[in-house]
Amino acid sequence: MGRSDFESQQYKLYLESPYLSHLSNEELFERERHLMEAWTTLGTQGKISFGKPEKHRGNFRLIVSLMHTNFESAIRGYPKAPKWVDAALPKTKNINQNRLQRMNALLSRYESCLFKFGQREFLEQLSFKVSLASSFDDKSLHPAQRDNELSRAYKPHPSLGTSPFNRGSYEKPIMERYRVDASFDYYVFCLSRRADLRMFGDFGADAVLIIKNKQALQQGLKRKLEKELKLSRILSAPVSYYDDIRDAPSGLEPPELAKHFRFFYQQEYRIAFIPQISGARLNEHFFFELPELRESTELVIF
Repeated sequence: MGRSDFESQQYKLYLESPYLSHLSNEELFERERHLMEAWTTLGTQGKISFGKPEKHRGNFRLIVSLMHTNFESAIRGYPKAPKWVDAALPKTKNINQNRLQRMNALLSRYESCLFKFGQREFLEQLSFKVSLASSFDDKSLHPAQRDNELSRAYKPHPSLGTSPFNRGSYEKPIMERYRVDASFDYYVFCLSRRADLRMFGDFGADAVLIIKNKQALQQGLKRKLEKELKLSRILSAPVSYYDDIRDAPSGLEPPELAKHFRFFYQQEYRIAFIPQISGARLNEHFFFELPELRESTELVIF
């Protein structure tokens, strides 16, 4: 089967700038896995499906990136890929299709809201956990949650921006690495701008709290946290998703508002609380109840 015009155009563009050619086979496989993790979702039929380009322009970039990764693999003669272990893909076992369809129809009414996925017993009480960013670098966490929140690592091609692109041995990485580190630990509260059905499985959630007033939530958390420690500043914004191969380290959001593209499907909205005291021993988690949010939230049980 021949390539479509779009694929042929992308193949030509990739050959002119093969920005993945320096990666080892292992790193190329890892990139493919990350792209699949970022692009897949849970369909209402209980099966893995893919994000549609028209739903979000980021989906289009993921499609192109996956296409380029496949081109590079083809150039190498399709080296044998290892089995994916511990991949953050949607869970499809024991799924009730009728429940998925009802849940999808219900949540689609709240596209302008934010969503907090979690356990019903806590969300019913409007009980929230605010955690240190460093606490997410924990191997015991689900891959959808586990991350180094204090740094961003980049591995662009050594010849990026110059010519020619030299190919590596594919056995070990040859790239020069860049890293952007946060100079402090901070507290983070994570929400989603997207009611993706796969989030129930990824976060072990049996409920989702619909947040209709994010300012009330932020102010409530701020008030509670300020009783425990002094804050230097608060950041709140949609998370920016970066590509560690294609994006330059400069000109992007600070580490506390940026995540690797493999988490793209989560469409996170983040509230980051920066403590005044750096280097001090900080509590890993704080737990707060905000009953005043009762009028501006709605709980949906999965």
